[in-house]
Amino acid sequence: GASRAILEREAPRAEALAGTAEAIPLPEGAVDAVFCGEAFHWFDGPRAVAEIARVLRPGGLLAVLFNRPAGPIEPSVHGVSQLLRERGHPHRQSDRISSGEWLEPFAGSLFTGPRELRFPNPQRSSRARMLDYLASVSWIAGLEAAERESLLDDLHELLPDTTFAWPWETHLLLFERASI
Repeated sequence: GASRAILEREAPRAEALAGTAEAIPLPEGAVDAVFCGEAFHWFDGPRAVAEIARVLRPGGLLAVLFNRPAGPIEPSVHGVSQLLRERGHPHRQSDRISSGEWLEPFAGSLFTGPRELRFPNPQRSSRARMLDYLASVSWIAGLEAAERESLLDDLHELLPDTTFAWPWETHLLLFERASI
Protein backbone atom coordinates (compact mmCIF):
# COMPACT_ATOMS: atom_id res chain seq x y z
CA GLY A 1 0.00 0.00 0.00
CA ALA A 2 0.91 3.58 0.69
CA SER A 3 3.74 2.76 3.13
CA ARG A 4 5.36 0.41 0.64
CA ALA A 5 5.20 3.16 -2.02
CA ILE A 6 7.05 5.51 0.33
CA LEU A 7 9.70 2.84 1.00
CA GLU A 8 10.12 2.21 -2.73
CA ARG A 9 10.52 5.96 -3.37
CA GLU A 10 12.89 6.63 -0.45
CA ALA A 11 14.96 3.43 -0.66
CA PRO A 12 14.84 2.36 -4.31
CA ARG A 13 17.49 -0.34 -3.80
CA ALA A 14 15.44 -2.04 -1.07
CA GLU A 15 13.26 -4.95 -2.12
CA ALA A 16 9.71 -4.10 -1.04
CA LEU A 17 7.34 -7.07 -0.94
CA ALA A 18 3.54 -7.02 -0.77
CA GLY A 19 2.40 -8.80 2.37
CA THR A 20 0.97 -8.43 5.85
CA ALA A 21 2.11 -9.43 9.32
CA GLU A 22 -0.24 -12.40 9.00
CA ALA A 23 1.04 -13.44 5.54
CA ILE A 24 4.71 -12.61 4.99
CA PRO A 25 5.93 -13.56 1.49
CA LEU A 26 9.19 -15.15 2.69
CA PRO A 27 10.27 -18.75 3.31
CA GLU A 28 10.66 -20.30 6.75
CA GLY A 29 13.67 -19.04 8.72
CA ALA A 30 14.49 -16.42 6.08
CA VAL A 31 15.29 -13.46 8.35
CA ASP A 32 17.37 -12.65 11.41
CA ALA A 33 15.07 -9.90 12.70
CA VAL A 34 11.65 -8.37 12.28
CA PHE A 35 11.02 -4.76 13.30
CA CYS A 36 7.53 -3.42 13.96
CA GLY A 37 7.08 0.25 14.79
CA GLU A 38 3.78 1.59 16.10
CA ALA A 39 1.66 -1.14 14.49
CA PHE A 40 1.64 -4.48 16.32
CA HIS A 41 -1.59 -3.67 18.20
CA TRP A 42 -3.39 -3.51 14.82
CA PHE A 43 -2.46 -7.05 13.78
CA ASP A 44 -4.43 -10.25 14.20
CA GLY A 45 -2.18 -11.15 17.12
CA PRO A 46 -2.23 -14.97 17.07
CA ARG A 47 -1.79 -15.16 13.29
CA ALA A 48 0.93 -12.48 13.24
CA VAL A 49 2.92 -14.09 16.07
CA ALA A 50 2.83 -17.47 14.30
CA GLU A 51 3.78 -15.96 10.94
CA ILE A 52 6.64 -13.88 12.33
CA ALA A 53 7.93 -16.97 14.18
CA ARG A 54 7.77 -18.88 10.87
CA VAL A 55 9.97 -16.42 8.94
CA LEU A 56 12.47 -15.82 11.78
CA ARG A 57 15.42 -18.14 12.15
CA PRO A 58 15.77 -19.75 15.62
CA GLY A 59 17.44 -17.15 17.86
CA GLY A 60 16.14 -14.32 15.66
CA LEU A 61 14.66 -11.20 17.20
CA LEU A 62 11.31 -9.47 16.93
CA ALA A 63 11.61 -5.80 17.94
CA VAL A 64 8.33 -4.01 18.72
CA LEU A 65 8.46 -0.26 19.25
CA PHE A 66 5.86 2.08 20.72
CA ASN A 67 6.15 5.76 21.56
CA ARG A 68 4.12 6.55 24.67
CA PRO A 69 3.35 9.87 26.37
CA ALA A 70 5.66 10.46 29.34
CA GLY A 71 3.93 13.52 30.71
CA PRO A 72 1.69 16.42 29.75
CA ILE A 73 2.26 18.53 26.66
CA GLU A 74 3.32 22.11 27.41
CA PRO A 75 1.55 24.40 26.90
CA SER A 76 -1.55 22.41 27.79
CA VAL A 77 -3.68 20.95 25.01
CA HIS A 78 -6.56 20.04 27.31
CA GLY A 79 -9.07 21.58 24.89
CA VAL A 80 -7.77 19.33 22.11
CA SER A 81 -8.10 16.23 24.27
CA GLN A 82 -11.62 17.25 25.26
CA LEU A 83 -12.64 17.83 21.62
CA LEU A 84 -11.23 14.46 20.56
CA ARG A 85 -13.21 12.74 23.33
CA GLU A 86 -16.37 14.59 22.27
CA ARG A 87 -15.89 13.59 18.64
CA GLY A 88 -15.67 9.96 19.66
CA HIS A 89 -11.96 9.20 19.98
CA PRO A 90 -11.84 5.40 20.05
CA HIS A 91 -9.39 4.45 22.79
CA ARG A 92 -9.52 0.76 21.86
CA GLN A 93 -6.08 0.54 20.23
CA SER A 94 -4.21 2.71 22.73
CA ASP A 95 -5.96 0.83 25.55
CA ARG A 96 -4.70 -2.46 24.06
CA ILE A 97 -1.15 -1.11 24.33
CA SER A 98 -1.50 0.34 27.84
CA SER A 99 -3.25 -2.74 29.23
CA GLY A 100 -0.76 -5.18 27.69
CA GLU A 101 -3.61 -7.00 25.93
CA TRP A 102 -1.59 -7.00 22.70
CA LEU A 103 0.96 -9.31 24.43
CA GLU A 104 -1.55 -12.15 24.95
CA PRO A 105 -0.73 -13.97 21.66
CA PHE A 106 2.89 -14.42 22.82
CA ALA A 107 1.84 -16.72 25.68
CA GLY A 108 2.67 -20.29 24.64
CA SER A 109 4.32 -19.11 21.40
CA LEU A 110 7.81 -19.79 20.08
CA PHE A 111 8.98 -16.47 21.55
CA THR A 112 10.74 -15.74 24.83
CA GLY A 113 10.68 -12.34 26.41
CA PRO A 114 10.02 -9.59 26.08
CA ARG A 115 13.00 -7.67 27.30
CA GLU A 116 11.89 -4.05 27.51
CA LEU A 117 14.07 -1.01 27.05
CA ARG A 118 12.83 2.56 27.49
CA PHE A 119 14.36 5.71 26.11
CA PRO A 120 13.38 9.36 26.64
CA ASN A 121 12.20 10.79 23.35
CA PRO A 122 11.17 14.42 23.96
CA GLN A 123 9.81 16.27 20.95
CA ARG A 124 9.31 19.91 20.12
CA SER A 125 6.47 20.59 17.73
CA SER A 126 5.05 23.61 15.97
CA ARG A 127 1.29 23.95 15.62
CA ALA A 128 1.57 22.75 12.00
CA ARG A 129 3.55 19.67 13.01
CA MET A 130 1.10 18.92 15.83
CA LEU A 131 -1.78 19.12 13.32
CA ASP A 132 0.12 16.85 10.91
CA TYR A 133 0.52 14.33 13.72
CA LEU A 134 -3.16 14.51 14.63
CA ALA A 135 -4.15 14.11 10.95
CA SER A 136 -2.01 10.95 10.79
CA VAL A 137 -3.67 9.27 13.79
CA SER A 138 -5.46 6.27 12.30
CA TRP A 139 -8.99 6.99 13.50
CA ILE A 140 -8.78 10.61 12.28
CA ALA A 141 -7.16 9.66 8.97
CA GLY A 142 -9.97 7.11 8.49
CA LEU A 143 -12.79 9.65 8.79
CA GLU A 144 -14.76 10.73 5.73
CA ALA A 145 -12.99 13.69 4.10
CA ALA A 146 -15.52 16.34 5.15
CA GLU A 147 -15.63 15.12 8.76
CA ARG A 148 -11.82 14.88 8.94
CA GLU A 149 -11.36 18.42 7.55
CA SER A 150 -13.97 19.81 9.95
CA LEU A 151 -12.24 18.17 12.92
CA LEU A 152 -8.80 19.38 11.80
CA ASP A 153 -10.15 22.92 11.33
CA ASP A 154 -11.54 22.83 14.87
CA LEU A 155 -8.24 21.48 16.21
CA HIS A 156 -6.36 24.25 14.39
CA GLU A 157 -8.52 26.83 16.15
CA LEU A 158 -7.84 25.26 19.56
CA LEU A 159 -4.07 25.02 19.21
CA PRO A 160 -2.11 28.19 19.89
CA ASP A 161 0.51 29.17 17.32
CA THR A 162 3.47 28.24 19.48
CA THR A 163 6.07 25.55 20.00
CA PHE A 164 4.93 22.60 22.09
CA ALA A 165 7.17 20.54 24.38
CA TRP A 166 5.96 16.97 23.99
CA PRO A 167 7.47 14.44 26.41
CA TRP A 168 7.52 10.99 24.84
CA GLU A 169 9.18 7.77 25.89
CA THR A 170 10.12 5.09 23.38
CA HIS A 171 9.38 1.54 24.52
CA LEU A 172 11.33 -1.15 22.69
CA LEU A 173 10.29 -4.73 23.40
CA LEU A 174 12.56 -7.52 22.22
CA PHE A 175 11.31 -11.06 21.75
CA GLU A 176 13.62 -13.94 20.83
CA ARG A 177 12.49 -16.76 18.58
CA ALA A 178 13.21 -19.93 20.54
CA SER A 179 15.16 -22.79 19.02
CA ILE A 180 13.19 -25.99 18.61
